[in-house]
Amino acid sequence: ETVEEAIRGSRGVEGARVDLATGRLTVRGHGLDAAGLAAVVSQLGFKAAVPGHGHGSCCKDEHG
Repeated sequence: ETVEEAIRGSRGVEGARVDLATGRLTVRGHGLDAAGLAAVVSQLGFKAAVPGHGHGSCCKDEHG
């Protein structure tokens, strides 16, 4: 399962796209649970930071 597929299965998500060049995940939708989405990304082995919480919005592979 890809990050995009996993995120698209989350409540309120209308679309998700990973930019491999920047390592950023963009999620579109309504009533999104940012912490829940970050948890999904983390469960897949990536670091996740929620925009507006001082870290930007990036997902990086923890294994490489």
